[in-house]
Amino acid sequence: YIFTKADNFNNYYASPIGCDPVQIKGADPSIKQMTAEECAKINDENLKRASEERVAQRQRDVVRDISFVVVGLPLFILHWLAVRKKEV
Repeated sequence: YIFTKADNFNNYYASPIGCDPVQIKGADPSIKQMTAEECAKINDENLKRASEERVAQRQRDVVRDISFVVVGLPLFILHWLAVRKKEV
């Protein structure tokens, strides 16, 4: 309910072969070359998707860290009390 993007697992896609000049050099001639506008649009979508994935990853990290504290702190306290009881 709090970290709504923590469960989102987006895949980051690189630019298609029609946009990458390095891949175009040895590309199959039957592959349609994209216009600059199409490549820019795909690049913007990829950047947006990467940004959303970073947010989701940060939220997953926070959820994981909070769960470590929620589980670990009571265990630590129980063990600490057991040790203190043995010392007295």
